[in-house]
Amino acid sequence: MSSSRCKYSGSVVPNTFNCKSCGAENYNCNQSSEEFSELTITITSLERINLSRRIIRPFQTFPIRNCFSLKLIMGLRQIDRSEIEKMDRIQRLNLVNSCTGYKSANLIATISKEGQTNVAVFSSVTHLGSDPALISFTLRPTTVPRHTYQNIKENGYFSINHISAEQIADAHHTSAAYPEEISEFDQTNLEPVYHNDCPVPFVKGSPVKLLCKYANEYVIKENGCILVVASIEAVFYEEELLTSDKWLQLEKGKVVAINGLDGYALPELLERFAFARPKTS
Repeated sequence: MSSSRCKYSGSVVPNTFNCKSCGAENYNCNQSSEEFSELTITITSLERINLSRRIIRPFQTFPIRNCFSLKLIMGLRQIDRSEIEKMDRIQRLNLVNSCTGYKSANLIATISKEGQTNVAVFSSVTHLGSDPALISFTLRPTTVPRHTYQNIKENGYFSINHISAEQIADAHHTSAAYPEEISEFDQTNLEPVYHNDCPVPFVKGSPVKLLCKYANEYVIKENGCILVVASIEAVFYEEELLTSDKWLQLEKGKVVAINGLDGYALPELLERFAFARPKTS
């Protein structure tokens, strides 16, 4: 059996794909998808491959109707890294930002030392740990002014506000590049509100809000982004969202999620499961 060098790992691997019509190896065949040239695939991996609900065992061969099918695995279209890099900027942004799945939708509100408020939509807020209670979010490189980042470094505090279904249009508009002296609160229907003696504004109408304190930051050397780490100092929530075991049922607050950069979805709770333990025979 012939072999070739894997374009991903660089290791030498046997050729497992060979077209009976043209002899092309792997998926380099130029046969048209309309010609339906017969293709034989031999599975040489020690692992089983589930293809179209059929279990394929090592060294088993079976026909596929055309070479074009090699780019489709269980009906899924494959896009390689080389193809992603050739996309125009907007297409690449859309694909890479949406392929990782739904993300949290939050408004981060801050205030400068001069008293200028700022609010911006973020989809990168992530739980880091519960003891101590920590979160993180990612900022793009500071090659241009980042007002949220500047205010956090000056003030030390910021608020995270969940976005409800009724707020999505205004929330998304906060991504517009306004100058520092213009508050996004003034350009939308979002309203700042202060809770107790908290040093930063929150977003009125948000069903869940966190008061956060800056803790640390890490520069991601691969792309220059900044990972900000913060502690949760206080949680504010609509009372009907909290269950007896202190779980927040976000669905009741119509809390949305973000799909990619500009898609907003309203999740629906399917089920809540007990703590998973290994199965016993």
